[in-house]
Amino acid sequence: MKYLLNILLATTAFLSTLNCSAQFLSDFRGKPVNEQRYVQVSGSPFYNKNFLKGEVTFTNKNIKNVKGYLNYDQVQDIILFKPNYEDKAAIEITDQIDKFSMLTENGDAINFIRLESIGLTDALRFAEELLSGKLRLLKRTKKKILETQVYNSANIEKTVVQETSYILVKDNKAILLKQDRNSFLSALSDQEETLKKYLKDQKINFKQDQDVVKLLKYYLSL
Repeated sequence: MKYLLNILLATTAFLSTLNCSAQFLSDFRGKPVNEQRYVQVSGSPFYNKNFLKGEVTFTNKNIKNVKGYLNYDQVQDIILFKPNYEDKAAIEITDQIDKFSMLTENGDAINFIRLESIGLTDALRFAEELLSGKLRLLKRTKKKILETQVYNSANIEKTVVQETSYILVKDNKAILLKQDRNSFLSALSDQEETLKKYLKDQKINFKQDQDVVKLLKYYLSL
């Protein structure tokens, strides 16, 4: 009897361990990634060449935040996750993500938010937040693979090309902006003349994030 009791207790403990493990693994859902999808493609489809330490927050608040190593596939618009940097295999997070953040190799924080959270239904799900507060500035980056037939050959060259634009959230309204002077002056028209003078004195490159943030901070100071 004692022998049978010991077996029963051991079995119960084992099943309990399995249940706890299953509960932890089911906190968020994911699926394997096709590792061959970008073979013989020039350029990077990813936000960063390496996976970065980061954290994911889910729309479903019953799913706890997950920390690990992340990358953003900007061609397929999916978030890739690895629990450890050394892991070779990554999974695509399939549960709906509200926001996620990563740390660069220099320790700088990068934050991405879901575009639906600011009222935008877009071809992309996420945009990088460059400025928050009274004004919010988001960077929208979409990558795609361009296929070109090699001259006098049956071979196809595949190249990653990038399209970048900004989103300005002002007075709770999201405004899509091109990376040019006129787009920003139009969106900030209440201070247009003052900003024109500022731009005349400053060398603002509208394709450089730090320059655009500098312009908006000046606008906020007026």
